[in-house]
Amino acid sequence: MHNFVGKPVYQFRISKYDPAYRDPEGHYLLEEWTSFSDIGKVFQGELLTFDFYEQIEKAYLQTAQEFLRESGVRELLITSPENHHQHSIPGISFDTGVQLSGSKLEHVMRDILRERWWCKLEASACFIHFGWDYYMYIGVPDKCDRAQRMARKLGLYCEVFSSPYQ
Repeated sequence: MHNFVGKPVYQFRISKYDPAYRDPEGHYLLEEWTSFSDIGKVFQGELLTFDFYEQIEKAYLQTAQEFLRESGVRELLITSPENHHQHSIPGISFDTGVQLSGSKLEHVMRDILRERWWCKLEASACFIHFGWDYYMYIGVPDKCDRAQRMARKLGLYCEVFSSPYQ
């Protein structure tokens, strides 16, 4: 595991949105689903099913885990938790400073994507932040070429981009 000091050197915005469909100001031009709550609605003539949603969600989770693995980061801390719906996960305390790794970290990230709660996941020079409209921001100390290739293979786009949650 790395001994980090300072801010992440590399920061990315990971999303399902093809950058080719952005206007010059960066706004996405296609009407697409942006939330777990959109399951059952139609976008561009296609019904968003739970199965398709879950496929994309898994791509986000696998990509996040690969960035952490490639950077040598084994755990992240919960910071800035917001739990307006009082959701809980057995065995996980949703409080600032709680350390998460492995399946617990994956479970929390899944629940954030499903809008059950929100928090930032951080270490000294690494973070994973989730934003509105199904964006994931990752900051890591390494370029993580393998993780970027994996994201593309899974149908996601990695753009160099600073997290608005820092």
